[in-house]
Amino acid sequence: MRHFLKFAVLVFGILWNAGLAKASVTCPLVLAGDFPVTFIGGRMPVITVKVGGVSLDMMVDSGAGISSITNAAWEKLGGPPFRNIGGSYATGAGGTVQLNTGLLEDVDTGHAIAKDQAFIVTDSGVPELRHKPLADGVLGYDFLDTFDIGLDFPDKHLSLYFLAPHCDSPEAPWAGDYDQEPLTLHNDSMDATIPYGIDNQTFQGIIDTGADFTLVFQSALDRARIEPAVAPANLTAWGVGIGGRKFTYRIEKFDSITIGAEQFGNAWLRVANVPVDAFADLSLGEDYLLTHRVFISNATQSVLLGLTVAK
Repeated sequence: MRHFLKFAVLVFGILWNAGLAKASVTCPLVLAGDFPVTFIGGRMPVITVKVGGVSLDMMVDSGAGISSITNAAWEKLGGPPFRNIGGSYATGAGGTVQLNTGLLEDVDTGHAIAKDQAFIVTDSGVPELRHKPLADGVLGYDFLDTFDIGLDFPDKHLSLYFLAPHCDSPEAPWAGDYDQEPLTLHNDSMDATIPYGIDNQTFQGIIDTGADFTLVFQSALDRARIEPAVAPANLTAWGVGIGGRKFTYRIEKFDSITIGAEQFGNAWLRVANVPVDAFADLSLGEDYLLTHRVFISNATQSVLLGLTVAK
């Protein structure tokens, strides 16, 4: 879906002296959108954008490969005609759901307007309360990867920055120390992952702003032959994944978990036996993001993880 988002290109001029080796160039932070974040239900981040001049409350879900909009929001826009670009499937925690896709125009972030952004038109993209969606839609990674993304959830704030060409050194939009990790883009699943560690073995996980909590998948632990130190049978519960589908998970204890420069000993994680083959090993959710500042630099394919922010 990435090729449906077309922005006017912001050109940065960079001059080089002939014959000199290329130096590391810091990416300038040029604001494309700045938003206060409202957490619905405590952990569902929602921002307001304009689509065709109409304000919509959109859940920010970096773990969703494809953006979506509810049927009610579609009607709120006046039921504009859209070009059907065929059926598609979305896969996540809870399984796989079939979706129909269309195009929306003029998605306004405040300092930029996206043309022909692909959206799924469905009510299954956002959580519901008494069968009513809690937001007008979802901004997924097919939209978010067009920017560098500043997640300051401890201060309930989100910023989008234009991608800067010809730079290789990201600059954090906040003051303070951070750890830099590589960001791997997966075009087949339309998501991006960073490395993390469990019991001194390395895996790949997505930064998932749409997940209430961090979740590791049993299939990843099986491949690495990792068994938790403690797995009480009574620590089992259920969550809600894509399309409102429920899945079960266990809360289990591991010797250590490493995220960036931080290592957590005797750590507890939720482990889900989700039937997903082409999914990341782990989903890094709001239990981490609400206590850390994170900068996703799609321009340099790296992520800056800030140190723990005191509540």
